[in-house]
Amino acid sequence: MAQSIALPTVRQPDTFTLHEIDVSIVYSVKGKEPELTYSLVSAPKLAQIFKGNEIRTLKTEIGTLVSVTLGPLPNPDVGGDVTTLSLLLPTVNLNPDGGAAPVDVQAIFTTQRHYGNIEPHPPVFGQVESYRVTSLKGTASLSTLMP
Repeated sequence: MAQSIALPTVRQPDTFTLHEIDVSIVYSVKGKEPELTYSLVSAPKLAQIFKGNEIRTLKTEIGTLVSVTLGPLPNPDVGGDVTTLSLLLPTVNLNPDGGAAPVDVQAIFTTQRHYGNIEPHPPVFGQVESYRVTSLKGTASLSTLMP
């Protein structure tokens, strides 16, 4: 009779704590709704906090894309640039004993040009979006261990 081998339980993180030289990001799904805090280390009082449907997620074969729109939206009559922050979060399997796992995450800052509604307005010619990719380091963790 073959013996069954007990495999360890794999746990998924509910919090990503990320940083680079001047950017600090915490993304958490541990409460009733997801929350993402984006701040500049040089200006922590200007932190932006996003909750619930302000956060968009998309599972892909290369990870989960988590996106928020940074800053105020431009006046729709005048137009302006809209910047979106997207995090490409990897799949992380945490040790069943708890603790955190180190992660490397890509942050993609997309700036999209918008023209206003006031006529006449020129069409957008050429490239509409521009991208800046930043590597973030940090940890993925589980705030509470579940049985």
